[in-house]
Amino acid sequence: MLVKIIIGLLIVLFIGIFIYLAVSTPSGKTLPAKSKSTIATSTIATTTANQVKTATTTATTTREVKAAPAKKVSFWDTFLSALGFTKTNRGSSGTARPAAQPAASSLPYGFTAADLSPYFKQIVISKVTLPHPVKNKPASVLTEINLASKIGVKEKVNLTGWKLQGNNGFAFIPAGSEILSPDVYKNTGGIVVQAGETVRLFSNKAPFSANFKMNKCIGYLNVNRFVPELPRQCPLIYQTRSQLSTYGAACQDYVLSLKVCDGPLTKLPTFNDLNCFNTLLKNAEYPGCFVAHHNDKDFFSKEWRVWLGSVAKGDVSFLDARHDRLLLFDNNGLLVYEYFY
Repeated sequence: MLVKIIIGLLIVLFIGIFIYLAVSTPSGKTLPAKSKSTIATSTIATTTANQVKTATTTATTTREVKAAPAKKVSFWDTFLSALGFTKTNRGSSGTARPAAQPAASSLPYGFTAADLSPYFKQIVISKVTLPHPVKNKPASVLTEINLASKIGVKEKVNLTGWKLQGNNGFAFIPAGSEILSPDVYKNTGGIVVQAGETVRLFSNKAPFSANFKMNKCIGYLNVNRFVPELPRQCPLIYQTRSQLSTYGAACQDYVLSLKVCDGPLTKLPTFNDLNCFNTLLKNAEYPGCFVAHHNDKDFFSKEWRVWLGSVAKGDVSFLDARHDRLLLFDNNGLLVYEYFY
């Protein structure tokens, strides 16, 4: 392997020397500077008195035409240039140039570059869903605003306190819980997003005071009647069918009859089997599922659910049903994104 590497380097070096010789070899011979000086002196000496003006002009012309000495090009500049590396594209420090500021024509109306957040277009409003009124009935769906994170892979940003501003109203993004502990169904931190994550904000209020990052057990919380319903993607409460077969027939029938994310709280069992209840069925609700799976690598999803409504305000639908301009501001009041429809 080492021999192949050495041979490869020798081939590259040979090619570089060949290119250098081809570029630096002159196409034709030129007279040395001393010969030009001798010719000019001879011309002036043999010129008659009445031809002095002409001779002077000739000498001056000779000096003006004389080419400047060619700039010496080093072997390495020639070699690197042949490989496509130049001082221009390498830069003086070898680092990429900073991103250009947005052109004035691309700025949102009414804003200047100084009004833009460091997260400008890094957190985007990807979708807005408005209520669809039905005759003589309330709105059939809620207002939903979706945010998408386009920040760097190793970055995190806390959206709690950021402002959503429409033409006729506004709402602040509330607190949340990345890890929704079954012991405390409350907000314990901020809505902290990473690269590729989404935040779904709803205009109504949640059954309990918590906004959270989705996880594989969250479907068991549908017993609290969330609107919209939480995804039903809970893990199986038994590891294999072979394991399930070690339980009594009534336990097996009951477990196999359960739908995904259903358990004793949604479908009451009609049999008495303590072993079944204490081992299998304890995982068929959020607390038991959380304990069993919260250390799984795939426990969390890349989605947050946030409810903007509250007991005091009820449904927070501040967007116009026909046309509106929705602006997202960070905690410093700087513009992050503009969305209009």
